[in-house]
Amino acid sequence: FLMVRDPRLDEDRVPRLTGGMEIRLEVLEGPDQGRTLVHSGSGPLVLGRDGDADDHLQRLTDPSVSREHCVIRARNGVAEVTAVKSCNPLRVGDATTTAAGLEDGDVLGLGGTVVRLRLAPEDADPEPSRRLPRRRLEEFVLGDEIGRGSLGRVQEAVDLASGERVALKLFQPSLGILGGSLGEDDPVRERAVGYFLREVDIVSVLDHPNLARALCVGRDPDHLFLVMELIEGATLSETVNVSGPLDVPACVELSRGLLAVLQHAHDLGVVHRDVCPSNVMLEECESGWRPRVLDFGLAKDFLTERHRSLTLTGEGRGQILYMAPECTTDAKHAGPAADIFGAGASLY
Repeated sequence: FLMVRDPRLDEDRVPRLTGGMEIRLEVLEGPDQGRTLVHSGSGPLVLGRDGDADDHLQRLTDPSVSREHCVIRARNGVAEVTAVKSCNPLRVGDATTTAAGLEDGDVLGLGGTVVRLRLAPEDADPEPSRRLPRRRLEEFVLGDEIGRGSLGRVQEAVDLASGERVALKLFQPSLGILGGSLGEDDPVRERAVGYFLREVDIVSVLDHPNLARALCVGRDPDHLFLVMELIEGATLSETVNVSGPLDVPACVELSRGLLAVLQHAHDLGVVHRDVCPSNVMLEECESGWRPRVLDFGLAKDFLTERHRSLTLTGEGRGQILYMAPECTTDAKHAGPAADIFGAGASLY
């Protein structure tokens, strides 16, 4: 399976998380003393000895620093650091900690290395952080069910304010993957709510022509819901079941759109974990159709949730025919490769 990067997604054009902060780490002590590590703000910063010195993971040479020592997030003027599994502790100032808020000028200790944090607004993205508008369910007229996601049903709806037809995903964990009772104080329900709210958080920052755009979100005592752009067309699985396999030119065009949107998500630290034909909509358009990837209900932030996730170690995630081997037994630690596997299996 050959993956060709779309030239329209050159690094300087990749959409970034809005409201980002440039992170600079001045190395004060240790083998890297005198260096300054710079993070562009396009996602969380993983600091340690592993990987390349790029926007996502900055390499230090100190052997007392773990391969992945800590994760630093900075958005909208607020920064925090979280320790990853490490043989040596994380220090903020004089205190040893596993998680702490950060301010400009704070000093961090990692093994024998000491760095000073410098924060500045990211010039490349001056707009305020995108936040989905809050709406009430009564502001929509619900129509027919058009699908079921990992944690609820999706219904066609009409926005009474604009008259626009939309897709409304209504949280209903009894339809999902978790099972168990759903009492108000039940931990299973609490975990299901966590999945739904994480999906809302993820789709609110993704922005790509091959995705369904998130419009608004609602929460009241009885309902949780997410309103998305309504995509006209049929899923890839429906199309193949009715018309048979796509021809080669159509499959090439499908692969371009599918891989482009996965690259966009991966650049922001998001792995879908459920790429399959039923989650790829073929939207009708003037040129024929274009692919739209749906349902981020099982998605996760693979940079900061690698060791802190709603998914339990040993759990599987996704549809078995399109599931990468690592997702069958330990989806908690799945990364971008799992999505590439799902894309390859779907195209096959």
